[in-house]
Amino acid sequence: MPIPRRRFRPLLPALSLGVTLVLGFASAASVAQTDVARIEALNSKLRRAVRTRGHFSGDEAAADWLWGGGRATLDSWGVAPDEPRETWPEAIAPHQRRFLRDLSLWHEEGGYLFVHAGIRPGVALEDQSREDLLRIRHDFLNSPRDHGFVVVHGHTAGFMPVVRENRICIDSAAWSGGGLTAVMLEGESLAFLQAK
Repeated sequence: MPIPRRRFRPLLPALSLGVTLVLGFASAASVAQTDVARIEALNSKLRRAVRTRGHFSGDEAAADWLWGGGRATLDSWGVAPDEPRETWPEAIAPHQRRFLRDLSLWHEEGGYLFVHAGIRPGVALEDQSREDLLRIRHDFLNSPRDHGFVVVHGHTAGFMPVVRENRICIDSAAWSGGGLTAVMLEGESLAFLQAK
C-alpha cells in the first residue's frame, strides 16, 4: 500500500538554544526530554538493520569523497590523502573498519527511506544501483514522483535543509564549514537541529 504524500509542518517558529533550531519542536522542553533509551534502541535497531556495504566504485568516487570531507577524515586517522587508496584501511582501528564495513546503503523506517544521495525514480528499492544510492543528483532532485516513502538524504549541500513532499535533504555542508544538521521526524511534523 503506498504511503500518502506528506505535507510537513513546523510546530513553532525558530528558537535559539545555543545551536540553531531551524524549525521548532512542540515545545523547547521536548528537546530536553529526549529519551536516551529510545535513541539507544533506535541506534541498536539501525545497527541490526545495516547489512550491505562496499568501497569506492572507482577513482572518481574516491576523488569526490576526498573533495567532500574525505581529506579531513583521513587526516583524523593520520593518513595522508596522497597515499595509495589501498593502504587507507590499514590506518583505521579495527572496530572502526567493522563499523564502516557493516554500514547499509539505505534504511527504511516509518514511511521514510534514509540514504546517502537519493534513489533512481521509478526503480524499485531492491533494484537500485549502489552508484545511484551514493551519487545520484539531478534525476532524483528534480523528480516530483511519489516514491512510496519520503527520502531523507544528503550528498547535495546547501545552506539550509530542503523539504519537498517526496524528499528531505539535510546536507548543510558541514564538511566545508557549514552547520551539521539533524532532522527529527514525528508523525507529520519535522524539526531540524543545526549545530554550527
